[in-house]
Amino acid sequence: MNSCDVYIVAPIAKLTCDEDKPLGSNIFKLHEVINRITNRYNTKVDIYSLAKVKINSVPESCKRIDEATCTIIIIPCENIHDFMILIGHAIARNKKIYILFLDNKTYGSQTGVIADGYENVYVDCVNPLLNDFDRLDRFILSVVGERSECNA
Repeated sequence: MNSCDVYIVAPIAKLTCDEDKPLGSNIFKLHEVINRITNRYNTKVDIYSLAKVKINSVPESCKRIDEATCTIIIIPCENIHDFMILIGHAIARNKKIYILFLDNKTYGSQTGVIADGYENVYVDCVNPLLNDFDRLDRFILSVVGERSECNA
């Protein structure tokens, strides 16, 4: 049995007094989206700092991927290599994963990649009619809905 519907790995803005590097409003918007998801679904969230991109515990994160019905990883494009272990683990286990890529400077949403194992991988182009919550909620519903049909 899965211990949660959704496992999310997301960045937090670096808290800084440096005026050249203000806190990203797009990161705060993403956390509003994450809060809406946690209010709606059984969710576990791990956060990492944009100042020093590092996953706290790879084994623990892999365990959470295994326990979750689906996984969402939110990353700046330039940092994908830091998450390849988690992405590869999810794909190897045939887990459903949504990777939301952010612009490296503005941290706005660029595109998403959805995978369900090795054979079903596709790009989810950013649709201006859908906001980040709608996009991620649609993904979660597709997975949770499938799980509910199996349990019926």
